Amino acid sequence: MPSQPSSRKLVKHIKPTQQLIEELQLPVTTHFSARESNAHFDAVEMDQFRRIYTFQHIEQDLTKWLLKYAADNNKKIIALGLTHRHKHSELASSLWLKHDIVPYISHNRIYHTVEELIETAQLTAAGFAPDLSSHPQIYDYNRVIPSYLVKKEDYQQTVDEASWQQLLKLKRAVNGKKIRFFSATPQGGGVALMRHAMIRLFRLIGVNVTWHVMCDNPEVFKITKSKFHNVLQHVAPENVKLTAADKKVFEGWSKFNAEYFEPKLKDCDLVVIDDPQPLGLIPHIKKINPKAKLIYRSHIQVRSDLVNQQKTPQRTTWEYINFFAKQADVFISHPVREFVPDSVDMKSAVTMPAVTDPLDGLNKPLSKGQEEFYLKLFNKYLIESQQSPLDLDREHLIQIARFDPSKGIPDLLEAYRLLCAKLPAGKRPQLVIAGHGSVDDPDGIPILNYINELLIDKKFAGLAEDIKIARLPHVDQPLNALLRRAKICLQLSHREGFEVKVTEALMKGVPVVVYRAGGIPLQVAHGRNGFVIDQIGDVEAVAEVLHQLIANPDKCQAVHRHAQRGNYQRYQTVANARRWLWLAQQLLKEGHVQGEGRSVDELMGK
Repeated sequence: MPSQPSSRKLVKHIKPTQQLIEELQLPVTTHFSARESNAHFDAVEMDQFRRIYTFQHIEQDLTKWLLKYAADNNKKIIALGLTHRHKHSELASSLWLKHDIVPYISHNRIYHTVEELIETAQLTAAGFAPDLSSHPQIYDYNRVIPSYLVKKEDYQQTVDEASWQQLLKLKRAVNGKKIRFFSATPQGGGVALMRHAMIRLFRLIGVNVTWHVMCDNPEVFKITKSKFHNVLQHVAPENVKLTAADKKVFEGWSKFNAEYFEPKLKDCDLVVIDDPQPLGLIPHIKKINPKAKLIYRSHIQVRSDLVNQQKTPQRTTWEYINFFAKQADVFISHPVREFVPDSVDMKSAVTMPAVTDPLDGLNKPLSKGQEEFYLKLFNKYLIESQQSPLDLDREHLIQIARFDPSKGIPDLLEAYRLLCAKLPAGKRPQLVIAGHGSVDDPDGIPILNYINELLIDKKFAGLAEDIKIARLPHVDQPLNALLRRAKICLQLSHREGFEVKVTEALMKGVPVVVYRAGGIPLQVAHGRNGFVIDQIGDVEAVAEVLHQLIANPDKCQAVHRHAQRGNYQRYQTVANARRWLWLAQQLLKEGHVQGEGRSVDELMGK
């Protein structure tokens, strides 16, 4: 169930919650496993075994039977358990991309008996929580195994042929090399999304790469969020400062993780550290495997103007982080020069944008029926959190983001209020504020509570019920459906690394209205596919742009068409994979990267 405080109860309890949910007429969710032979296939729904005889195309008939069964019984099949031989198959790709069924691959399992097939169906169901979020598959040494959703050709179709061939050429250049990525969490936030997609693609083309996540520790994550991340972005209170005790906790945790990961750190050629959480591994890696090359990838906005000043909290935090970061062979930032403090050695510094994946649950095409299912599911989340459902017959605006002090949500609420004051009551859109949480982000619930307290203010009287706020479970398709249906997408972050949710909106043809913060403006062609508000905090300007788009449908439609026609390949997975492989081959072949603060695309000659 999504997180929601009890202070803002918007559902009028004329009907019990369960009755309201039943009126949504959501299909019953279920899970299957299946195996095929020459003349039939066997399918199991939990413990119900069925044998279906066919002499046609087994895989096509299996899919047709599953879809008919689901339609006849008002069910939604969430996942289908399959043997390992289907991991890169047409069946797996078709299930995911066409029918929105997760191909749940059972590693090293062969179904010799009906009992084993039944057990696999049960294991498939156990891979998902009651809220339909999937449990990340984590194996030895906290190695994350992304789902087997698509085949290689699916990614090939997302780019031009020259880009694909360059990817394969770069892959050949790192043959025989072992690459390991380390980050904080397997789920929640942009880093995890990028890693799932990139590792999935690397696996398809044969790159020897693994992704590991740190052993979680709430005490450490509180330090890294509030005293690393928030301080560097200048969104923490002034009295929040990194202490000697904090450093001792962080370094002890880093040593523990280094000892845990030592067998994997010994056996690799290149290690990538994502963000500050795993940075403490670097001194240990240099002792465990002195020959390994190291890359530090910073994914956040760093207020280098404050870092460069004496005696600021930002300088204190950065000096500590940079003690570890400067030991890496390459420093990567988002493509914003202001994110790189003066103390960084620019000779080895490069830039890369964040990216999104065109084939994951956030972006893949949804059929009308699939879209309607996930919108109803979102309404179920709202009802369970004591809010009234989103009216699907009315338009809505949306901001998708974590509940974080940097995301500008109070500005969003105020801009919406000002917009509604300009519109007749019958023309007012709804506002959706939604996002996922993360285990390394302790700010989510407090910020969510704060936002709901704001809505109690009398100035939001008559509007609060049209504002839908949900910290959602890790199911991507509801956000996909909400964004596709949105009239306009907003991103009013005060501090931001890149926020590729902007590109995700543009990929769906949704106009965007954003602040000039971090890497966000790089994604927007002002006046064409969206609008950039120069002054952060200028909610009146935001409201005026929104009003112009809503009051002038032709103008809004023109922006929508321009967004739809855009080419966003450079902010997608294949482009990201090319950049990483180029850095790997350059570093492993030459021993260094002569960055000088340039983009990897520029260094590649793109």
